[in-house]
Amino acid sequence: MSSYILAALTPWFKSLAALSTPALHRGWGDKIDWHTMDAGLQKAAAENKHMMVIVHIMTCPACVRNKFWFSRSQAIADLSQYFVMVNVEPNEIPRWIRQLTPDGAYVPRILFMTPNGRVLRGIGTGHPEYNYAYMDEHQVVRSMTILAPKDGN
Repeated sequence: MSSYILAALTPWFKSLAALSTPALHRGWGDKIDWHTMDAGLQKAAAENKHMMVIVHIMTCPACVRNKFWFSRSQAIADLSQYFVMVNVEPNEIPRWIRQLTPDGAYVPRILFMTPNGRVLRGIGTGHPEYNYAYMDEHQVVRSMTILAPKDGN
């Protein structure tokens, strides 16, 4: 009898395990190939790709709003193939990467980095105080389009 109960509960346990396993996308878009910060830095260097780094806090209301439109954007998902995509919380950023706060430690912020890990300060929203606080999909797509290869490679 216990084997029948176990067999009946197995799918439930599997779904519970899936819910408790942290996904790299964290709600920012499951159609995007996400990486940890360390793996992203290695991949960007190896493939000579720019990085997009989203710094957020899971419980931050502004982060939740941005996550809503970001995760639903087909344009962002399509352009993400040209980038190494990373989303991190501030406590996950290695101490040696201090440059991820070029104009403050606010969240959410989206920064673009060179393949060798330098922040591209010229790519942002243009806001004088919060240059990396993107408010909508169009601002992100504009920045991604500037950096995406023009010939599609």
